[in-house]
Amino acid sequence: MRKKEYRDILKRTLVILSVLLVIPLIYIFDRIKWKSDTDYLGIFIIAFGVIVLFIANRLGAETFRTEHDDNAFEYLLTLPISKAAIILKKLLPRLVLITPPVICYEVMMLLSKKIQVGGFVVSDFFIFRVEYFPLFVIFLLLFSFFTSLFGKKNFMGLLTIAALVVFALTGFALKILLEIPDVYLIQEHLAGLSFLISFFIVDLIIGPVFWVVFKKFDVKSLERHGEKFVLMALVPLILVSMAAIFILLTSNHAAGTV
Repeated sequence: MRKKEYRDILKRTLVILSVLLVIPLIYIFDRIKWKSDTDYLGIFIIAFGVIVLFIANRLGAETFRTEHDDNAFEYLLTLPISKAAIILKKLLPRLVLITPPVICYEVMMLLSKKIQVGGFVVSDFFIFRVEYFPLFVIFLLLFSFFTSLFGKKNFMGLLTIAALVVFALTGFALKILLEIPDVYLIQEHLAGLSFLISFFIVDLIIGPVFWVVFKKFDVKSLERHGEKFVLMALVPLILVSMAAIFILLTSNHAAGTV
């Protein structure tokens, strides 16, 4: 089963992985052969990061695509293996495949230092921070993975976009906080810690909710009430993000009045 998963994943992502591989090659060729005056590493990093996020979403979203298309989901659950083993066999190949691009991205980020693109410093932009990116990729992969249990592709896409918007708002709120010089060191530590913790909280919310759904309800119930179960995970996600923004802004106001 695991070997088949690797083959299926590679077939479905071969084109996008090829594009991903071309990006650093173009940059290397540009620096060595063309020797252009402008360093485009920042732009390449952004393009590379966006594609990695797309791959993570696609890998997670198509986890149970074959089973849904072939109406074989119920048969999958009748196999003499536990549901935990099914999840592991489905998830592990995807984590293995997404790891090399993430490592490549991290190396590119370390080489970039401080590169400005369109007024933004690449390494300061919330989604492209070196320490945040792997967690964001894992979150997106898990989010898409668990929602793929329901086969609700359009609904899952909307929820993924909603999650991205929530994290974008959180990221920009943290970026605003970091621009205040009076309490820069305190807020940098607070913002970074809050952002890292938020990913763990989100995964802790999403994992158990969908695990309970997968374990306790039959397939027909999942298909019929899937949206309700997805909302069970999305609502706490939004509330946690809103609470984090409120706490950070409140702490910033209090620190500014001292």
